[in-house]
Amino acid sequence: MYIMSTLTSQIAMTLGGSRFPGALGAMLIEILPFLRGVANDIRAVLGDSHPGLIPTVMAAYALTSFLTGTAFVILGILKLGNLVAYFPQTVLTGAIGAIGVSLFVLGLGLPFPSSAAPLSLSDVKSMLFDERHLGLLAASFFPAFVLSVSLRSRYIELWTRGFIRSAYYIPLYLLTIPTVFWITVRAVGVPNERLIATGWLFTVDSASLSSSAIVASWNYWTLFDFRLVEWWSLKSAIQNIVLLVVIGVLNLPIYVPTLAFTLDVSYDMNHELLGQGAANIFAGLVGTVPNILQYSYSVYVTRAKGGRFELFIVIILTAALFLCSGLLLPYVPTILASALVLFIGVELFLEAIWEASKTLAWMEYAVVVGTLAACTFMGFAEGFGVGIGAAAAVYLMYGVIDSPARVTRWIEWNEMQQLRTEDEDHVAAPIEGRIPSPHNHTPAPITLDPSQSALPPMPIRSADLKIHEDNADLLQKLNARVLVLSGVHL
Repeated sequence: MYIMSTLTSQIAMTLGGSRFPGALGAMLIEILPFLRGVANDIRAVLGDSHPGLIPTVMAAYALTSFLTGTAFVILGILKLGNLVAYFPQTVLTGAIGAIGVSLFVLGLGLPFPSSAAPLSLSDVKSMLFDERHLGLLAASFFPAFVLSVSLRSRYIELWTRGFIRSAYYIPLYLLTIPTVFWITVRAVGVPNERLIATGWLFTVDSASLSSSAIVASWNYWTLFDFRLVEWWSLKSAIQNIVLLVVIGVLNLPIYVPTLAFTLDVSYDMNHELLGQGAANIFAGLVGTVPNILQYSYSVYVTRAKGGRFELFIVIILTAALFLCSGLLLPYVPTILASALVLFIGVELFLEAIWEASKTLAWMEYAVVVGTLAACTFMGFAEGFGVGIGAAAAVYLMYGVIDSPARVTRWIEWNEMQQLRTEDEDHVAAPIEGRIPSPHNHTPAPITLDPSQSALPPMPIRSADLKIHEDNADLLQKLNARVLVLSGVHL
């Protein structure tokens, strides 16, 4: 169901559901606790032995996709995506770092055997640095660390004659991990059963390995039987269903502007909402769980020059994986998946923390770090709200408290502008076609005398000239002031 949700999302994104050329979609991972809650609520009402338990849960999962898709479509039709443009970039940068941290933690726990408890902050030391897991940790983290360092090393770039800047460098590097793994395993002679037990290979149901059972390994539609669905029992799961839809809807307005900010491209939030709505309604039609645009995957596909054609190849490979997952998965080492996720996590974290420190003021950087920490320890949606509040407070200080208005007499204002213009007379004129900015353009002095105006002459009627002279005389008599606002350009 995870692969089918990813496949439906990718088809919708590639066929125009997203205007990002390298957009990749996948199942919405953040809803897993709520999916589990829906199943537990239904089981509590029907009981473990009820024949309609599995069909009812499957119908509830498909229903969540329909509801999520409908919510996206409604938001897109009402054009509420325009409100996303007001998200501060500091908060988006902190969200990028939080995504990186969550992926890093996920990557650390991927190689652990299925019998191990989920990795958490309370048991990091006891689990991560256990003697049984040190080999997995080193084999996963070291390749990801080397890959990240190589992309930033000037010496390696010169030594490889710029190959590390190629779009094929990262994929080829990652493909060397399973190659070295299987050469080493076969040379040492370690049996596959031991590799599975110790976490080096994924655990796969033995029935999926036989050719006669290949259909049973992916055909989840056999679990649907609408004659046995107990629709009334869904009332017990209303709370988790509503929370699931809300979490799904809240994630997209965070991912899309963050992705656009990272790739430095424009976006249409309303179009993305409609596209995600179509993707989730499609997922409901095929009986799978909700999906969403993936930030991290989309970033690296785009940076690798991936476009619509490459995404069609991704669709074909995903469909092949859906049909043959039971046969391919036993040969994929866990350290490959872990190294890939760790690498993406490290890159996103460094992009948020290291790169932002070079350009932001210290209070803005504090918003980035605070958003990252809040999203990591409080939850993504809650942490994003904390970041919005912190950014509002910081910009209020910059815009109001730290930038009081200053009243300047009209004549003083013109004198200041005249002096600034004279000081910059020695600077070469701006290149033709260049957009004026505070750095390359100084406004001409303001004058009330039309004969001394710096603006090009325009035909003035006698009546207009009389009104202009009257207004000028009035301003001179009133001793007009200019209100000068200083502060930070946002």
